[in-house]
Amino acid sequence: MILDRYLIRETIPNFFIGLLVFTFVMLMNQILVLAELLITKGVDFVLIFLIIFYSLPALTVLTIPMSLLLGILLSLGRLNSDSEITVMRASGISIYRMMVPILLFALLCWMICLYLMQVTVPWANYSLSNLMFRIMTTNATSQLKPRVFYNQFTNMLLYVQDIPSKGQSWKGVFIYDESQIDKSRVILARQGEVQNKPSSKEELEIRLENGSWHEVDPRRPQDYTFVYFTENVLPLPTPSQFTGEIPKSDREQTIPELKLKIKEFREKKFPTNFLEVEIHKKYSIPFACVVFAFLALTLGITSKRGSRSSAYATSIGIILLYYVFLIGGERVGDAGRVSPWTGAWGANLILGLLGIVLFLNGNSVTVRKWIQKAGESIALRLVQKTSTDHPQKNAVRVVIRIPRMNWSLFTLLDKYIVQEFIKNFMLILIALVLIAELIEATQLVDDLFRNKVPVRILFQYLKYYSPQWIFYVAPVTALTTTLVTFGTLTKNSEVIAMRSSGISLYRISLPVIIVAMFLSVLTFWLQDFILPLTNKIAHNYKDALKGKAPESFTMFERHWIASTDGFYNYDLFDKPKSRMYGFSIYQMDTDSFLLQKRIYAREALYTDNRWHLRNGWQRTFQGTKVYYRTFQNLSVTLPVHPDIFTSEQQLPSEMDFVQLQQYIVKMKQRGYDFVRFAVDLQAKLSFPTVSLILTLIAIPFSFTTGKRGALFGIGLSIVMGIVFWFFLALTKSLGYLEILNPFLAAWTPNILATMLALYLLFKLRT
Repeated sequence: MILDRYLIRETIPNFFIGLLVFTFVMLMNQILVLAELLITKGVDFVLIFLIIFYSLPALTVLTIPMSLLLGILLSLGRLNSDSEITVMRASGISIYRMMVPILLFALLCWMICLYLMQVTVPWANYSLSNLMFRIMTTNATSQLKPRVFYNQFTNMLLYVQDIPSKGQSWKGVFIYDESQIDKSRVILARQGEVQNKPSSKEELEIRLENGSWHEVDPRRPQDYTFVYFTENVLPLPTPSQFTGEIPKSDREQTIPELKLKIKEFREKKFPTNFLEVEIHKKYSIPFACVVFAFLALTLGITSKRGSRSSAYATSIGIILLYYVFLIGGERVGDAGRVSPWTGAWGANLILGLLGIVLFLNGNSVTVRKWIQKAGESIALRLVQKTSTDHPQKNAVRVVIRIPRMNWSLFTLLDKYIVQEFIKNFMLILIALVLIAELIEATQLVDDLFRNKVPVRILFQYLKYYSPQWIFYVAPVTALTTTLVTFGTLTKNSEVIAMRSSGISLYRISLPVIIVAMFLSVLTFWLQDFILPLTNKIAHNYKDALKGKAPESFTMFERHWIASTDGFYNYDLFDKPKSRMYGFSIYQMDTDSFLLQKRIYAREALYTDNRWHLRNGWQRTFQGTKVYYRTFQNLSVTLPVHPDIFTSEQQLPSEMDFVQLQQYIVKMKQRGYDFVRFAVDLQAKLSFPTVSLILTLIAIPFSFTTGKRGALFGIGLSIVMGIVFWFFLALTKSLGYLEILNPFLAAWTPNILATMLALYLLFKLRT
């Protein structure tokens, strides 16, 4: 029927636009990381493509219901605003008849999600785990940062002084090996690199050049072994090296595999609630397509005229509500507080009942009157209670009148355009950030349950990582908002009315350009003053969710530090007394990376700007000669203060612009590789300007969309955002390899985009 085709044709474009937007937002961060792996770490392009390919099914299962909800609300909102639904009902077409084609489309989406959830997602998740294991075993140190102690290897602490951007061998390697309980081993080398073992591609080893090997029994310090070597090869104990296949997690198993595991657990009398919840989720999450479609139809058909803004806001509210109930239901279902079926299906039941109530309220006079009476009764009781508790007799009201500011620069038209822009910007920004965090939360739920972490840790992580998401999506949001705002004004013929009044397109665009400039300044402020703090906290919470030790060291965990003259270590630190126990000093020549003096003290006290060591020994190395002596008391002056042990370690990624600039100067003076950080320094200036540049590009496109309006603008903005984001990741990675200098690596996408924007602006007929 023509009506069915018309309704489907209205819904499908909005559905695919939503699918593209949600998927792109979730892949934004991965694009930068994967581009760096591809170019700087030597990971094959095929593997990068496979990572994205295997990640898509799990994302698609979540984004299809979201996109369906948004698509239906947008299409019905447009039909309502043009009074087309009123005309259909006046022509004798019932609500039920209008719902049929869209519900059929929802059933198709449900079948696709059902197949993905039960067949494709387990296969893709397991394939991704195997692929990442292979990449991690062959590139185990790809995430290693210079001048940071890395303790992810079993019984081994690794520190690298310098990691050149061109992928050459490391410079200055320090290894503390605790694989033998009775003997600690310290290995230093001027150069080193990780390579595959010739006998096995799954195992790794470290090849060290021009170094020394030191071994001592702490109970017998006089027994000391040290060896100088020109080349030495050590096995690298990766945490997950084992033979055989990687075991499957719950989300990597199909329903038959989960049922078999449940049977095994029941025989061993182990709890099976979490496995049963996982089985029900493979049915309940796809069924969200039907629930969302029915709820969207109810809201779209029975509501009054609404704008696209209300459709966006409604869809985000429903999605947020659904996934909060889903995560909460999964949590209580795994814990056995409710049945697995209730835990997995609770979100669908609640939203389904809400849809039924709203549908009956809109189409049943009896139900509507009953709901109105119930609402009036509740409101009356609240008013009576409020008036009883807070009598209003002789109440004094204070009215403060604030005079309006007279902005002579902005006309009434400017205020109108700015108001529309800000409204759309905030709505799109909140929507993208919430969607990104919801999908990320669903991906971390398994880690939450597996490591028995409180739910508040997940919410804390999402709270502190939200500024980073705002930073990521702000440029795309500015681009989309510009296209939507001016596209809508063009579609509604408001731009024609402005131009007929003698106002040029440049003048119409001026207030948006000013807002975009302010947004760029705000983005820089967010990057320089907020993100260094919030990202550090967020990463610690994520490490807790993953069951790993935090990357940053608190005052009671920072047992190792690096200084200008070597390394320092302690076993126990009494901070109020500035007293350390098991204090070790490794003084070395920073050029040759050879140990010059090693001191150990059972107790160390800092007073009068000096370190007072007690009950220890020291060894001095002068070529092949070694001088050893013990001491009861020894006072020394060291270039470290106890405060350095109690302060948190600051990584370059957690520095603001000035701190990173000073850090690069120090690296230059010491002869270390600084190219990577120089690129990051330029990026701190270039990235905030992207919002302004993309806004300038969007302005000419927005005035040429014609009657295609906001929908075309959103689709165009996402395509442009994807192209720009890939190009940004490419040039930044080329800068790390010194193929481009730091300035060009960070600014080339901006320069080219600015040239395109100026060309389009000058070509625009005003």
